[in-house]
Amino acid sequence: MAKRLTDSRKYFDPWFRKLGAEYKLFWYYMLDMCNHAGIFLFDLDHTNYLLKTSLSEKGIKEAFGDKIFYVSGEKWFIPKFVEFQYGELDEKNRVHKSVLTILKKEGAYKALTRPLLGCKDKVKVKVKVKKEENKELMQRIYNAYQHYPRKEGKQKGINVLSSQIKTETDLQNFERAVKNYAEANRDTDRKFIKLFNSFCNKDVWPEWIEWEDPEYKLRKW
Repeated sequence: MAKRLTDSRKYFDPWFRKLGAEYKLFWYYMLDMCNHAGIFLFDLDHTNYLLKTSLSEKGIKEAFGDKIFYVSGEKWFIPKFVEFQYGELDEKNRVHKSVLTILKKEGAYKALTRPLLGCKDKVKVKVKVKKEENKELMQRIYNAYQHYPRKEGKQKGINVLSSQIKTETDLQNFERAVKNYAEANRDTDRKFIKLFNSFCNKDVWPEWIEWEDPEYKLRKW
């Protein structure tokens, strides 16, 4: 039985959260049933039978969009599967080489968002991209800090976040959490507001992503 890595932060991804329950189940099913190169053999009748669902091919394609690369009618490729499981593929790695061989044979290699790089090029590109990403990340975290209601603990907070914020989705969720926390505490005495570094704790800020103003909820009711 294959053992695979799973991303526990997918529940913070707006795209994943908006999926219906049957589509979430189908996503898990694809990730479990595809081969080690991310190729999934699509069989609608068999899928609905096993999952006790009533999915349609049209509905699946509308829900998943470019998350799936359609190699043929029955062969579907999941590019993010390869990226998440292996990172950048290296022909010197035996498992990676096997993945590359399969993808090239199936005609799915072109769908990779991280194509194979030579060792020297890989290092150069990786360092350059990393620097640019870090610069933008720091700027956006700093911008979010400007909206935080208590201007203390800035550097400690940024240091804590550097190990938590890895994707654009993470960053957007953090920005939303800051906005919500600031809104919820607009009339709160400053001494009762968390220091920025305390708010940046991984067990604190995610709780504010989906916060909704009680007054607004009452008006909706």
